[in-house]
Amino acid sequence: MPKPLSARTRKSAAGKPDHLDFLCDVGELTAVVTDSADLGACLQRLTTLVAQHLHTAVCSIYLADDSGQSLVLRATVGLNPAAVGTTRLKAGEGLAGQAFKELRPVLDNHASRNPQFKAFPAIGEEPFDCFLAVPIHRGAAHIGVLCVQRRRNQPFQTEDAKALQTVASQLAGLIGNVQALLAQPAAGGGPLPVRRGGMRLLRGQPVSGGSATGPALVVAAGPSPAKTAVPEPAGGTEADLARAAEETARQIKDLQDRIARRLPEAASLIFDAHLLMLHDDGFVGEMRRLARAGRPARTAVREVAAKYTAIFAASPQAYLREKVKDIEDIAQRLLANLEPAARREESAAGSIVIARDLYPSDIVRRWAEGAKGFVLTSGGVTTHVAILARSLQLPAVIADAPELAAVAPGTPLLVDGDTGNLYLQPRADVLKRFAEGERTRTTAHQRAAEMRDSTFTRDGERITLRANINLLGEVALARDLKAEGIGLYRTEFPFLIRTAFPTEEEQAALYARLVAGMPGRTVTFRTLDVGGEKALAYFNQGREANPELGLRSIRFCFRHPDIFTAQVRAILRAGATAKVLRVMFPMISSLDEFRAARQVVLGCAEALRAEGIPHAAHPAIGMMIELPAVVELIDAFAAEADFFSVGTNDFVQYMLGADRGNELVADAYCPHHPAVLRALAQVVAGAARHGKELTVCGEMAHRPEYLPLLVGLGVRTFSVDPHHLPDMQARLAALDLTQAQALAREILADPTIAGIARRLHLPAKPA
Repeated sequence: MPKPLSARTRKSAAGKPDHLDFLCDVGELTAVVTDSADLGACLQRLTTLVAQHLHTAVCSIYLADDSGQSLVLRATVGLNPAAVGTTRLKAGEGLAGQAFKELRPVLDNHASRNPQFKAFPAIGEEPFDCFLAVPIHRGAAHIGVLCVQRRRNQPFQTEDAKALQTVASQLAGLIGNVQALLAQPAAGGGPLPVRRGGMRLLRGQPVSGGSATGPALVVAAGPSPAKTAVPEPAGGTEADLARAAEETARQIKDLQDRIARRLPEAASLIFDAHLLMLHDDGFVGEMRRLARAGRPARTAVREVAAKYTAIFAASPQAYLREKVKDIEDIAQRLLANLEPAARREESAAGSIVIARDLYPSDIVRRWAEGAKGFVLTSGGVTTHVAILARSLQLPAVIADAPELAAVAPGTPLLVDGDTGNLYLQPRADVLKRFAEGERTRTTAHQRAAEMRDSTFTRDGERITLRANINLLGEVALARDLKAEGIGLYRTEFPFLIRTAFPTEEEQAALYARLVAGMPGRTVTFRTLDVGGEKALAYFNQGREANPELGLRSIRFCFRHPDIFTAQVRAILRAGATAKVLRVMFPMISSLDEFRAARQVVLGCAEALRAEGIPHAAHPAIGMMIELPAVVELIDAFAAEADFFSVGTNDFVQYMLGADRGNELVADAYCPHHPAVLRALAQVVAGAARHGKELTVCGEMAHRPEYLPLLVGLGVRTFSVDPHHLPDMQARLAALDLTQAQALAREILADPTIAGIARRLHLPAKPA
């Protein structure tokens, strides 16, 4: 039997369950549950405790399976225990499935009469007609359902639903972690089997090029609030704790300095919170007070960390839940420094990290620890995670194989980011071949000597090549490769890789470094482009049915003018010394939007002038062309915008209604679709009529099969990731403009994808 909760949680003076006192005991409840090493037992004890408090005959927990589309009964009190693990519901099926799908409580004291009710004769719930289910979720992430049932003459009240909701929210993080572990493959009850001495090849999709070898490190999705509650040998005094805190602060500062040299966007944004906590009287100060009172230092660290972890994990605010990672990191560092021989749990040093989902900030953290590569098992990846991995030169692949979550820690892996292949226990000859390939790989830095100051086609047509910059560490490479400026700086990275919105001052300091790194050259800032696939981990703007068509990019900025204004002011301040400062807006769909966004820039410039703050008083103001709505209005836009940049990734996606990140519609995402190319030709011609520069900066810009076509259409400015510049210049030098123009005319006259594919020497799209 589980140990009982304190007596005050049983009943109030009126004889009813005292929900307030029960909620005060949620911390005790969590501790009871996490005390068990058996996951099934954890859930079983939880159902027993909830049933005892609410005086219900039945309490059950259903958790989502790997697909997220079905629920599996994982624990129950009052129903047939044989149904655990075998009873399943689809999302929306039955009352429990309805609560899960709609993320709302379902209360029905006559459940069997409800048309949504689904009966399972084998589980023995016939006598229990009073039914209450609440969803277990973290934000929009569906985890499962907590259900309670009573007999027909014992109805549930509204306050019961509220209490159960609160319990579910308090325990969402814990149950989510249990769910993740339960979802691991159960074959043999152990790690993914690999033949002794045998190599296994998994074919995936490439995310970031290069190859890397190292031992496997499987990272559970999301924070683990219970991590610091794992029993450890107690020991240490207050003096030991003070020394450990000083050593931890020194280590973090060293790490911060190292990152600042390679990734200045992230250094202060990630680790300042750590340093503040180490000097916080309510955090380390509380640990020291416990140690001073006689508690072993290691115990003090665990108890205080567990307390704050529970508080933050239960917060409805996403940015506060993110603090769990900071607390866990600091606690593990303190424990390691209390016993120097100990090693930090889950250190990524030298390893290949396997994870289902990663935020950009997770990539930075693991890179800082020394990870050599990444394997993502979710079947998809956001563009910005991919860009960040490439910028940090971390090989990465997507291997849509959930069984990788059960790979034994330390299993030798080889990641081939060029082909998407993953080798488990690679043979010696395979390791040798890849090692030789890495030694002979020519880096972009080594090709700098090949670059000429200006780019021309074979017959002398001038082409401008600029660089797309994601991280400040890439500026030096762009400069060495003689980029004629920055055609696109993605300003969202400082927002994506941190745990709170950067201030105007923080942004201005970063942007100034960008401008200083490209003296005398054009620098183009794209304003904040978040939302959709570029979700901010610390900002929950609510669930959207279709985020790519929702509150993203310029729409997000208009909805949050304080964020937009702070960024524009920072850009203008940083651009005070720029030769040519350009500001462009993403996802513009109407002339009204462009004018409104331009007015924000002009208003910020006027405010800075009035405040006497140095700034770029007259920046060039332009826009991205990404939406079909712009095509028919190109002349109106060209009469007012100073320049254009075509983001071909989104342009193709929205022209064809095909999500470029969805492998199910990969065949429908087709850059050489005739409608896409004709629309592109229309905007190129419109910009030319008004003498406005148009740049192509998406994936099409650097793909060799599209380069002759784009030049033939009239594109004379390209902006690509720096490492593509040498190949781009070489291909353009071999290109004949007359032939390119003839090719463009032929392709624009062809109404079929297959015909265009033949002319571009591409494989035809399946019918």
